[in-house]
Amino acid sequence: MIYVLWTKEYEKKDVYHILKLFNPSEEIAFVDCITFIDDKSFMIEFEIHESPLNYEVSVRIVKKGKCILSETVAMDDLEFFDDSVLSKKKVTLKHALFKLLSSYYGFHPGYGILTGTRPVKLVRTLSENGLSNSMIHQTLQQTFCLNKEKVDTLLSVYAVEKKMIEKNPRYVNLYIGIPFCPSICSYCSFGS
Repeated sequence: MIYVLWTKEYEKKDVYHILKLFNPSEEIAFVDCITFIDDKSFMIEFEIHESPLNYEVSVRIVKKGKCILSETVAMDDLEFFDDSVLSKKKVTLKHALFKLLSSYYGFHPGYGILTGTRPVKLVRTLSENGLSNSMIHQTLQQTFCLNKEKVDTLLSVYAVEKKMIEKNPRYVNLYIGIPFCPSICSYCSFGS
């Protein structure tokens, strides 16, 4: 069991999906106060520091009442393409939790913090905002925690998609959800 000390209703889904990337079979319980934890379980605690100029997230893993690992990420440390403060806060929170869990579990899921989204759609948005492929690479790797191979694949898929869209501007993106996938992609939240 993983306990998450979390008193806010917003972003709960994002925290849940990042935790499931690393341990899909583990139960997760959101609690509003420190509770008894058995020897096999641990607690994730968040501390958020917000000022008019910055937003910083500290997250730690606590076992048997002791902090065994922590991570702090400031919004200013990340590259953003979106000016939405809410979006920046959400990404900063997910980034801090992802880095902490990557260290704790010793692996790095390829699609990073992207959950519940089509990754190519993000590449398209970055490209349409004027970012070069190298800047997209940098943003996806440093801010969204994708590995290099996944970024290369996304850029290749986008290049094909872009040619089709440029050929005929009336083309539309169509997503067809098939709810019986044999497995769940790490970036997909539909199966949960």
